[in-house]
Amino acid sequence: MSLLEFEMVGIKSAIESEDQMQYEYVDDTSSQFVIQRVFARPVTYIFHIPSNYPREIPTFQYIGEEARLVNSVNAFPDTDRTLTRLFLRVIFLDYLRYNIPFPDCFMAIDPIFYLYLQNQYESSTE
Repeated sequence: MSLLEFEMVGIKSAIESEDQMQYEYVDDTSSQFVIQRVFARPVTYIFHIPSNYPREIPTFQYIGEEARLVNSVNAFPDTDRTLTRLFLRVIFLDYLRYNIPFPDCFMAIDPIFYLYLQNQYESSTE
């Protein structure tokens, strides 16, 4: 199993967990991983995976009712070098924005990175 396949299995497993109901798995290919946020305002997140992953970093874009991020981005290329970490940051920010507790199923994907995100955003609000 490749690193990418391993990451996709872990993310899909967390999304399909009964621990959370805010996101749904939509589709994946070797170049994309797609999920949908189903709470608040529904948004589709498309994670783009470069052909030479993991040497190049993944990016994402979102498509919502009232907003669309046209260009694929990764605002934190130094830390969000894997699909897993980029996915965790994107959904972490959703949970933070809507003041919803972050589910254990997502924390379990990368507990160290979750703590990093928590510390990063707690210190930015002080």
